[in-house]
Amino acid sequence: MPSGNHGLSARSLAELALIVSRLARSVIDDSIVPSGGSLQLFWQNSRTLQQRWVKSLHCWTSADSPDVEFLENLAPRVFACEMLVRTWGTTLIALDRRCGTDDLTYVARSAVVGLQQIRHGILSRLLSLPGTMNDRVMHVDRLRRRCDRWTDLLIGPIAFKSDCFEFAYDSERSRDFGEEGSITDPATGPHPVEHLVSAGLRLTFLKHLSPANLEEPEFAGLMQSVLLSLPECAFHRDGSLRSSLEKRVEVSHRQIEHRADFQLLSLLSGHDHVAPRR
Repeated sequence: MPSGNHGLSARSLAELALIVSRLARSVIDDSIVPSGGSLQLFWQNSRTLQQRWVKSLHCWTSADSPDVEFLENLAPRVFACEMLVRTWGTTLIALDRRCGTDDLTYVARSAVVGLQQIRHGILSRLLSLPGTMNDRVMHVDRLRRRCDRWTDLLIGPIAFKSDCFEFAYDSERSRDFGEEGSITDPATGPHPVEHLVSAGLRLTFLKHLSPANLEEPEFAGLMQSVLLSLPECAFHRDGSLRSSLEKRVEVSHRQIEHRADFQLLSLLSGHDHVAPRR
């Protein structure tokens, strides 16, 4: 069930993580190493997101009356972003092991560790809230646990062959998922577990993520960096989903440009004199 058509949402991140889980084996087996440009785009946007969220968390802590709603809105974006970054990061590590290098592993670890720091910042602040907020805190924690389980499930098929479960939240759980889905039959195609994973994520998990547009512009660049690294020929089953995600990335870029133009016009209109166009 694709998320909305008006830009990127937390659901879009989970949908792309599903695509990565499905196509990672083709990327790894064919040693399709991402370009330097796409890797730089991946690292820069994950790093900028981290810096943006660190600043926001510091502002929340220093506020006179911190609002729990801020943490409730931030947490799903961070958890969904971790799903994508950890799933794609596992693919990068597996590629490194196949090619006998470690450059991709460094990029992946940097992105994962940065987001993990944000996660810890959110959870520590939630735990500091008064007991009257327990129900709201538990709601966020349930979403966290759901995201963790689905991340381990998506990582399993990628990590099983290369034994690279570094980014799984529970390596044994992820290993079990990977082993269960590793059996394929040339006559029947993928293991039925793969179809159950796809159906389960779309029908039961995505409804827990907000369909609201993501305001952070870095999400578009982050998703674009991953989409650019996935082979076109491997999309025989997920072509429509990829097309939908690519269109939403484009919409998000246009929304960012529109906001920037609006902010510039607002700034200029605040001055007594605006220089005429030439």
